[in-house]
Amino acid sequence: MDFQTIDPTKDIASQVMPQNEPAASDKPPFSGRDMMNWISKDQQPEAALEKAEEAAPEDESIEPAALPPWLQALRPNKLKRSTGAGKTGSGDENPKSPLAGIEGALSGDALHQFYTRPQIYANTLKITPEQENHLQRLQNIAGEARWEAQENGTKKATGGRLLRIITSLLMIGGVLFSILTNKVPLASPTLYPQPVVQTYDIVSAQVSDKPVLIAADFDASLFGELRWSSEAVLKQLIAQDVPIAYLSTTQAGSTLMQQTLTDLATGSSEYKIAVRTVNLGYLAGGTVGLQALATDPRGTISVDANRKSAWEETPLQNVEKISNFGALIVITENADTARYWIEQVKPSLGNTPLLVIISAQSAPMLQPYYDSGQVNGYIAGQSDGAAYEKLGGTDGSASTHFSTLQVSLLVVAILIFVGGMISLIVRTPSHESTGQEKK
Repeated sequence: MDFQTIDPTKDIASQVMPQNEPAASDKPPFSGRDMMNWISKDQQPEAALEKAEEAAPEDESIEPAALPPWLQALRPNKLKRSTGAGKTGSGDENPKSPLAGIEGALSGDALHQFYTRPQIYANTLKITPEQENHLQRLQNIAGEARWEAQENGTKKATGGRLLRIITSLLMIGGVLFSILTNKVPLASPTLYPQPVVQTYDIVSAQVSDKPVLIAADFDASLFGELRWSSEAVLKQLIAQDVPIAYLSTTQAGSTLMQQTLTDLATGSSEYKIAVRTVNLGYLAGGTVGLQALATDPRGTISVDANRKSAWEETPLQNVEKISNFGALIVITENADTARYWIEQVKPSLGNTPLLVIISAQSAPMLQPYYDSGQVNGYIAGQSDGAAYEKLGGTDGSASTHFSTLQVSLLVVAILIFVGGMISLIVRTPSHESTGQEKK
């Protein structure tokens, strides 16, 4: 083992633990005088570089490489001239252009030749005196025609307004006269339609131990006409002490039917409305709800409008399916609603009759179902309601207001006849005759 001798005259710490000298890699690359020498040695002006390139002798023994045509087309023209390719005559010769030297590029200095100044139009229209005369004549002709059309339109508007006022007064007067006199001595219905007679026979055959299901599918706005048509049927059911269960696929139908039955049962002391009627409420789902009712009525409607068990009440205790009802009566103003009941519920009724009370305007669309036997009878409009009351020997709302309908129809017929006669006597001259008279 070698031991290092320590000189007592020097620093002992520096002899025991000598400091390491910095390595060459630890020194900064550009520091002090070395940095200045590097800058002066390596940095040369561009002019010196260009002179060095020009002074460099070309080696004639090296042959130029063969470039493909597409690469030669991209070479600048200056470089082509230096290699002996010659001037091609295309490309931008302006050294400041970004496309300088590229063959086939448009020259930036010649772009002005592709544009022209926009044409300036004058604000005034230049016409000749002859054209101005023609224009004035045309304006005079159009002005005369316009004033004549306005005068004719004013006359027609005044005459039409007066005619409407007279027609309205006659209609209102006839209706008020029939209402105030309570009954005008007009002809009462003597011919009874076959659907009305069959409806009367089916309702008359209902017994007190079998309930009747009524579908009140109507809107509140059209309930006035339907009440006049259905009032005689409901009175007959109440007089025969037939239990009634009613529902509706509209929001207001069951409520209006409850109020109607309450009003009609007030005059009968034997019919107890709270015991003999059941309000099944609103049936949702449209045609799907009707199909569910026809398949399983107890599962479709479990409680009534009072949130009580509907099928445990006395009128519906013996009803297990839709065919256990004595009859199904649909009251609606819409032919489509009647068609839904016929198509979805009629196949499940079996021998149970289906009756429809409908508005007069929808009766023609219901006639094919009656002819095919899918509907056993129907009452259409106020006239059929009056005929039904005539069969029962009573005078109800349909018969009372039937005179008002007859008076209104009579006034309309008289107005049509008088208007036709006036149009035959007083003829309006045609445009051709008017033009000949002016000439």
